Amino acid sequence: MCKNIADAYAVKCPVCHVGTLTELKEPPALKADTTAKEVPKPHKRIVYNFCYKKLNDMTEGGLRRTNMVALTAAPGVGKSTLLLQLADDAAKKGLSVIFVSAEMALDQVGDMISRLGLDDFKAEVIDESDFSKIKQLVRSRRPDIVIIDSLQELHDGIYRRPSHVQQNDHTAELHIMAKTYGTIFIAVSQVNRDLRMSGPEGTQHGFDAIWVMRRGFNNEVILSTPTKKNRLGPDDLRAVFCMTERGLVEKPEIETGFLLRHDAKSVVGVAAFPSYFDGDYSVDEISVVPSAQGRDNRLRIVGGSTAHADFLLAVMRKIDSTFSASFVISANRTGKITRSADLGILVAIASKYYTRPIAVDTAFMAEVDADGSLLPTIDMHEQAKRAFDQGYNNLYGPRRIGSDEPNWTEKKSVMDVLEALGIKD
Repeated sequence: MCKNIADAYAVKCPVCHVGTLTELKEPPALKADTTAKEVPKPHKRIVYNFCYKKLNDMTEGGLRRTNMVALTAAPGVGKSTLLLQLADDAAKKGLSVIFVSAEMALDQVGDMISRLGLDDFKAEVIDESDFSKIKQLVRSRRPDIVIIDSLQELHDGIYRRPSHVQQNDHTAELHIMAKTYGTIFIAVSQVNRDLRMSGPEGTQHGFDAIWVMRRGFNNEVILSTPTKKNRLGPDDLRAVFCMTERGLVEKPEIETGFLLRHDAKSVVGVAAFPSYFDGDYSVDEISVVPSAQGRDNRLRIVGGSTAHADFLLAVMRKIDSTFSASFVISANRTGKITRSADLGILVAIASKYYTRPIAVDTAFMAEVDADGSLLPTIDMHEQAKRAFDQGYNNLYGPRRIGSDEPNWTEKKSVMDVLEALGIKD
């Protein structure tokens, strides 16, 4: 026997061509491939540790290779200021950083750097909006961090704003480059009329985190993740900054509620409400501002649903059939606004609409039904106690349930509360 092996049903040996094949009862054992294959390791090591403590908390220590962050805010909040400070800090820590300015010219960026007092600015700045040239630069240089200001200004060689399809394509290509070269991308995104990230929904999926910046009541800058899109760390944290002539300076949270944020004893268009935040009960504030689309007679809730906004609009029109206004409603701290804030929202809307101030030490706690009646919320007594502990001397809520004595001022409806406050007769 030649001991060569042939396929089943073969007549002759395929090697020696002799027709004396013997059937094997068991197939020969195959030798295992013991060659070690290199498995790509995830990029877990922190590459950039922020110069701001709260940003490190939000990212569990800092940014790692391949991370992608989108920073959104309305114009003038401080996006470029923050990113120039981060670019300078990262570069001075030895990282290769490229700041791509697609909106401002080089001399404008230079003036801003000088105004912020960023002496010996180490990061490289280029004014480029052609996405193909940006890709070529990243491929050839492979920098540690690329900051793009902003996504909506990038184009494919044609000087016009990109379509939604192009924005998706640009984000997808940034994602590929991040994974291929280990580059960290931080990109500014403009916002739409609802103060949400401008562009198609698909654009958001390419980012590990979406940070939203906005102004507080005392001109502080608040950075948070209200969309709950944060794969880099907890999505219930935020950073608070004070805007100075030398840029953003981190400031501590005010642990006693938001009373100290106001210089005056009463404010218009702002109402406090108890909420559950960061594992404990606290007090947040609703603020109401005119919508950019001022004539469409709609309410928009940042971190809330359209159905919720339409419901509250219907309640306002039951209170006042002539009500006609367009407002954007947002919470100062809570990312997702729920029904427990109904009374606070309606009071803030009425205060803004009728230009009647609300005392800053007054809070509101109730859900609302379609006819404006107040409904109980979960753990009202605990919420009320926390509000009083944080310095709120007045708290309006629904009528009590059961035999427990309420520690808040009971009211039957939204109209009763507005009358008690002197907002509406």
